[in-house]
Amino acid sequence: MAVTRLVAPAILAGLVVYETFTKAGDGIAFDARLAGLGAAVAALLARAPLLAVVLVAALATALARALT
Repeated sequence: MAVTRLVAPAILAGLVVYETFTKAGDGIAFDARLAGLGAAVAALLARAPLLAVVLVAALATALARALT
């Protein structure tokens, strides 16, 4: 039963990685979503509430897109 609890987070993590790192030619291309992912990880490490993590990630992604 413990394994079934981990299936949904594992699938979600896989989707995040798949959507964040895109293939470009012979290598990997990084886009603004990587900034949002990094900001979300930093907010999680700071033990921020989930809503704050989502907002920080969205703001970081928006800022990265605005700057590029």
